[in-house]
Amino acid sequence: MSSISNKRFWLRFSGKILARYFQFVVKSSKMERGLDAYFDDLSKDLPAIFTFWHGEQFLIPTIYEKNMPYHALVSRNSDGEIQAAALDVFGVGAIRGSGGKARLKTLQKGGIKSSLEVLTTLENKISVGMTANIPRGPARKVGKGVVTLAKLSGRPIYPICYLTKHNMVLNSWDRAAINLPFSKCALGVGKPIFVQKTADEKEIESARLDVENELFKINRETRKLLGVPFKAESV
Repeated sequence: MSSISNKRFWLRFSGKILARYFQFVVKSSKMERGLDAYFDDLSKDLPAIFTFWHGEQFLIPTIYEKNMPYHALVSRNSDGEIQAAALDVFGVGAIRGSGGKARLKTLQKGGIKSSLEVLTTLENKISVGMTANIPRGPARKVGKGVVTLAKLSGRPIYPICYLTKHNMVLNSWDRAAINLPFSKCALGVGKPIFVQKTADEKEIESARLDVENELFKINRETRKLLGVPFKAESV
């Protein structure tokens, strides 16, 4: 086995182990509010673009439903390989694309494989999940990538969060919260945000702020439901 294939094996193995761990987190925790609370409203707008903070994405694949399929946009780096393997455990497809600031450039240019795959996925009535913020920071600032995707596709953005009461917060750029078992968990879904295909830069910025504010709102509300004090620096 070559060093490259050997590395890929261990990355994918790690992803599958992590997926099983987060399945255990959900099964061992008390569900305060799940997908059922939102499904009727969501189903009217599918396919949609589900977006969430980087560092709070770990439990989201566990809510996968066959009648609400989605694929997730992940990077092409080693972290993306781990995420793709974890997504596979839940039956969620992975779209391997550019990360960081390159994501917006990719979506604007079109013709790049990952952006075409995202748009084709939505055209095929399959939703897409993607992080809202630009990797490597700022931690809680929404990038224009998700808004540009909504403009190009004509599909609504749904800000979401899936949190647990007990977490281990890492000292990383995204303040990643590793969900702990035997806790309480809750799903939060914000209002849909539409972006016109004719939107100019001012309208795109307005939509970006709407997504950002809605993410803060549902995070604050979901933390309150779980009995977790809201601190701006923690989200």
